[in-house]
Amino acid sequence: MGSGLLLVLFEPYVNRHAIDAVLGSLGSSGVAYRVERMGEKRVLVSVDDAGRAVSVLRTQPAVSRVVYVDGLLRDRSLEAIVDRAVEVVEGLAGKFATFKVETRRWDKSYPLRSVDVSRAVGDAVSRLGLRVDLEKPELTVFVGIDRDVIVIGHYTAEMVKRKAALGPEVTGSVFAVVERPRMLYEVVDLVQASRALGVEIRLIGGEDVERLLGEALKKLSLAPSSIRVSVAPTAGDALKGAEKVVVLTPYAEGNESLLAKVAAEGGRMALILGNEFEDVSPELRGMADVEVRLGPPMQQPMRTTVALAYALGIVYSVRAGYLKPRRT
Repeated sequence: MGSGLLLVLFEPYVNRHAIDAVLGSLGSSGVAYRVERMGEKRVLVSVDDAGRAVSVLRTQPAVSRVVYVDGLLRDRSLEAIVDRAVEVVEGLAGKFATFKVETRRWDKSYPLRSVDVSRAVGDAVSRLGLRVDLEKPELTVFVGIDRDVIVIGHYTAEMVKRKAALGPEVTGSVFAVVERPRMLYEVVDLVQASRALGVEIRLIGGEDVERLLGEALKKLSLAPSSIRVSVAPTAGDALKGAEKVVVLTPYAEGNESLLAKVAAEGGRMALILGNEFEDVSPELRGMADVEVRLGPPMQQPMRTTVALAYALGIVYSVRAGYLKPRRT
């Protein structure tokens, strides 16, 4: 592979000294380079040997991923972005079967949300015959929106630093049910927890909860299709598919030891939680297989998202094989 333009994206913790060290590794490896543009945790760099440069960069701990840059657009319209992205994929015709779109909206004043840009590009690329795969795409089409230029590029799996992580066989083995959240901040926290922890969350409620979820998505600039949070009208609807039902309540006799034991038994688990103001209702408690109390006997309530994260840490660790419950 010959010369080219690369966008190097760095880990959030990286400082300028670490970025300079990464660029220095190119020179010490015999790659001639020139920095074209430097932004927050990102560098646009031209290199004389793109293939060799990628091989060097992907081994650097500070680097998150490397993007082949296919175009820099001065026209910031959605139409221009979509057209150029389609041209890029057409140029890679036959090499990939699945894809996803990643949009970075560095310029927060840009009138469209990242999800809107990704959706438009994804719809256009899908018409070329590629199938969307958000988990393990063969190709990622990249759109970077800066103040004066749009970066259009692509990358493949080998250009992303792989980190040890829980798989969907673990995160998909459990879901959470939250009973009638009342406040917007509760729902915002739950949406963020779902995204961060990879867990499905079902909110029991009616139109009031539907409204809160809509407001939370608007506040977070997220599309409904991008999250795993939904509203169930009844407890029965919320618990569909559950093989083990565990209520988290400060009034239970069993504690984390019981939760770990139930997690080790297998089966799709539902974790039921109350909202920020009320414990789980008697109706829902009556539908549980077991009840679990979390934490030390401080008699202090946990926030719903804290309790959920704490419980998932136990369930995930047991189901991933990291922890084994003690025999009692």
